[in-house]
Amino acid sequence: MPPGITAAWQVSQKDVEKIDAALMLHMEKAGLTKKLRASPASYGRQYLGYVREERRFVYVNAFLRSFGDPRASYVRACDGGNLFWGIEYDVQAGTFANFEVNGELGDPLEGLKL
Repeated sequence: MPPGITAAWQVSQKDVEKIDAALMLHMEKAGLTKKLRASPASYGRQYLGYVREERRFVYVNAFLRSFGDPRASYVRACDGGNLFWGIEYDVQAGTFANFEVNGELGDPLEGLKL
């Protein structure tokens, strides 16, 4: 989750649809799809509205659909690599920032002498 959250707000379905369409374009144009394990359409997405420094943002929490139903509950993971990612949307500016994958999935045997 982004730091500095002071309040939350409910993102409307209309706003979700608008942000989601803009997100898919942004992911492609910015080359972010290359950092993912699968196409952006393969990920379930949750849209969480929050306020930071008196500005409204939406945090997009994304995960491969096989890890959960985006409508059922908030999906969290630790070090899930590019199976999980997030990005912030600045409502006023209409821009995306702070794309991050969840962590690095590495080979657990890497570096070990067997």
